[in-house]
Amino acid sequence: MASEIKYRPDIDGLRALAVLPVVFFHAGFEFFSGGFVGVDVFFVISGFLITSILYSEISSGRFSLVQFYERRVRRIMPALLVVLAFTLFTGYFLLLPEEFSYLGESTLATLLFIANIFFWSEMGYFAIEAKSTPLLHMWSLGVEEQFYLFFPLLLAFVHRFRAKLNLVVVLWLGFFISLALSVFLVYLKPSFTFYNLPTRAWELLAGSLLAIHLANKQSKVRSKHANNIIGSVGLALIIGTVLLLDEKQVFPGALAVPPVLGACLIIYAGASQKQWVGQLLSSSPLVWVGLISYSLYLWHWPITVFIEFLIDEAWTPYLIVTVSILFAWGSYIFVETPFRQRRIGKDRAALFITTLGFTSPVIVAAIIIIHHAGLSNRLPEVVVKIADGNTYLHSERHCHFLSLEQIENGDACLFGQADKAPTFALLGDSHADALRPALETAALNLGISGLHMTRPGCRPLLGVKETGSAECVVVTEKFLNQIIKTKSVETIFLAGFWELPFTGFSYKNNNNFIVDETNSEFDVRNNPTVYLRGLGKTIDLLIKNGKKVVFVEDVPHPRINVKNYLARKVLFGLTPSKLYFEQNLEPQYLVKNAMGELLDQVDYLELATTLCDGQYCKYYDNGLLYRDGDHLSVEGSKLVAPVFESVLRPH
Repeated sequence: MASEIKYRPDIDGLRALAVLPVVFFHAGFEFFSGGFVGVDVFFVISGFLITSILYSEISSGRFSLVQFYERRVRRIMPALLVVLAFTLFTGYFLLLPEEFSYLGESTLATLLFIANIFFWSEMGYFAIEAKSTPLLHMWSLGVEEQFYLFFPLLLAFVHRFRAKLNLVVVLWLGFFISLALSVFLVYLKPSFTFYNLPTRAWELLAGSLLAIHLANKQSKVRSKHANNIIGSVGLALIIGTVLLLDEKQVFPGALAVPPVLGACLIIYAGASQKQWVGQLLSSSPLVWVGLISYSLYLWHWPITVFIEFLIDEAWTPYLIVTVSILFAWGSYIFVETPFRQRRIGKDRAALFITTLGFTSPVIVAAIIIIHHAGLSNRLPEVVVKIADGNTYLHSERHCHFLSLEQIENGDACLFGQADKAPTFALLGDSHADALRPALETAALNLGISGLHMTRPGCRPLLGVKETGSAECVVVTEKFLNQIIKTKSVETIFLAGFWELPFTGFSYKNNNNFIVDETNSEFDVRNNPTVYLRGLGKTIDLLIKNGKKVVFVEDVPHPRINVKNYLARKVLFGLTPSKLYFEQNLEPQYLVKNAMGELLDQVDYLELATTLCDGQYCKYYDNGLLYRDGDHLSVEGSKLVAPVFESVLRPH
């Protein structure tokens, strides 16, 4: 039984070492820039403890699958349901319609233990949307429960046929396949690699293999000196990654190996309790944090999201940590412990009825929220209007989503003075599309017209395509061919989300590019050379065909979802005109410096001077200037129209 597994206080201390960096990282303490690796440490601990129990039960013929899942329900569900109910209740007052509807969807995904798959399909872990997603951290619970859906069956199957199958060999095989997938796919499919079981299973299997190794007493370390060295190296690996990694680096992949190895070394060395790291982790404060670690992990992220909605002060991170620990302590005492000690749900039937009784209203509430699109009637009409993203889009958005067949046929949209032949073209991605109102205003003022040639995620990089899709490279090629054939077009505006390879910042999931001509794979966040090569080819082709190229510097990015930020501020009574964000032109400087000789071939157009005044940039000027964290709204775009008009105005 589970009770026969020897209790190790150092593992509770290791739980503390895992959860605290996660909490500090999410709360905003910059010193813990790699705190997200605490989840990897949790995976190792989970794999070790669960496998220790299962291996003992299967080896002695006492294994029961029903009993295993009963233990999982007692461990996971009570605190989880309380957190979900709290999050839905609080979200009713603080979340905007789109956010609240999304919370309903993520609640159902969490209860089905597919939150990791849900969030993978929707957003990146470090995307700006994450800050308004109170259940984003539930992805790790999805990974664990998916693993334990199959793992006990695998152990039982291999044990039954142990004459033909070696359990350790099978687990090592799974470990190396999963690790290889993680290392390989992190550059091709970073978001998939982060969220999904096939590329995370090796972390759980590392703990499983260690559990079987120690259970068989193979090469158990007995030397105190050796234990001290092993434990120290393990502690250094975990602390080092917490302090040195950050969200800009490609993770998990190979960078997840140090914290996983560190956790394994600490558990291994602590098997004999004869080393200083084990004694440190067995100290009362760390053991106490370890005991509440599950509740602390569950509570900390929704608390972080909601507090940051309400308070934006220097001391906010300290408040987040304090409130999270208090809620976790209460959850451990009044929710977790009664269920685990069978004071509530004493037998299996009572547990089932109690769990169903608490789960049903949460499911019903989530369905109602989704069905009614976030219950917009609960909020003032002005707030709902501000939060409606359609308010800030220009009316000709269909031009941004032309089919490949339409592009092949040369059906690019003409805008401006419709009866005039086009004299310019706007070429680029969604950031370029956001500039359409600016160029249309300028064109109408000058009595000229231009071609709208944009596509989501397709920066004008000749010969460069997004991994897994040839669409962008084809689109760019077709647009360029049409520009060259249209003799009246003289000026080409190249616009896009230029900073991606230079800062590693990503708002979306698919940010990896490869170069057709070499068939080599690149993560564009770490390969600006590839990016610039494609840009250089685009510029060279246009210049050779007698076109004037204008490189449009990207606008400063607020780094938050502006419409939601503004709507919530109005909900709390703040005047929109008083909202500004601090100007940060480092990405623009990085791009400009990296362009090198390409700058000599183009006209360089800056937009920040129109949107910003000294140290600060505007969110709002008789209307919202950004529709999200990096795209201009119609009002914002029209504000920079004079800049484009100055370029297009005949000398």
